[in-house]
Amino acid sequence: MNRKKLVLLIFLGLSLLLWGGWYLASRGKVSTDDAYVDGRVYTITPRVPGYVVEVLVEDNQRVKAGDPLVKLDPVEYEVALAEARASLASLQEDATAAEQALALAQAEHSQASLDLKRAANLLETKAVSQSSVDEAQTKAATKAALVRSAQAKLDAIRRRSKGADTPDAMLDTLLEANRAKLKQATLNLEYTTIVSPGDGFVTKKSVEPGLMVSRGQPLLRVVPLSGADIWVTANFKETELTDVAAGQPVTMEVDTYPGVLVKGTVDSIQSGTGAVFSLFPPENASGNFVKVVQRVPVKITIDPGQNIPQLRVGMSVIPTIRTVKKTP
Repeated sequence: MNRKKLVLLIFLGLSLLLWGGWYLASRGKVSTDDAYVDGRVYTITPRVPGYVVEVLVEDNQRVKAGDPLVKLDPVEYEVALAEARASLASLQEDATAAEQALALAQAEHSQASLDLKRAANLLETKAVSQSSVDEAQTKAATKAALVRSAQAKLDAIRRRSKGADTPDAMLDTLLEANRAKLKQATLNLEYTTIVSPGDGFVTKKSVEPGLMVSRGQPLLRVVPLSGADIWVTANFKETELTDVAAGQPVTMEVDTYPGVLVKGTVDSIQSGTGAVFSLFPPENASGNFVKVVQRVPVKITIDPGQNIPQLRVGMSVIPTIRTVKKTP
């Protein structure tokens, strides 16, 4: 009996010792297996519609920012650019020619008016005949008509632009509108070459040469896997977040790489539970309400300078947040 009691006491002592060790080791820590690697994913879409003539990348290919990915047929946009340039040049030439013609007509009218005045003065002294005065008067009237004609042509050019208060403002507005059309045509031609917005890997490619694509149609995705472009999103129970705060250290285990510990830091806690932002948020105002412990996403950044394998978006992670600082 004494031996049995001794064995029982030893067993209870070991159990208490193990429980105490587990408690001390887990004190000030919260963990979850509902976590995964998250990151930026660039969805590549065309800014202009067009016919795909060339696809320059393949799935899982590494690309850098600015690398061309897809090329659309540029002929239609080259024509539009040429038309915009011709329209602006024609408008500028027409406006310049009309202004010069008006200035010339005004100068000739001024000269004819002076000639008429001189002829009238000479007629009083009988130095010229009445026919000379009549001829000068006719010439002045003709030049005045030319002035009105040149003014009418210039006003016709200016009236092409609406919404301006003065004739000069009308012309300036019209020229600005044509410059804007030229700029847009230039941009549309550049948009026929679709480039990568950042460094990463090509995935979910759904475009091939010969496809007619529309503006905003998803063609492929570029996933960056380095630096601040990836992080961990961990869904903790709301009852576990009492002592969790930004800046706390985190150790993470990745299912893909057993035995590898990744260090991180709590970046922020989402301002609402995951259920609130779901497609069909719960309706708690019903009579059949059942309380369910909610989960709140926590963003965990990965500390730089670690020699760890390449993490990929969607990998399962088990993070452990240390909510109590170690005492020295």
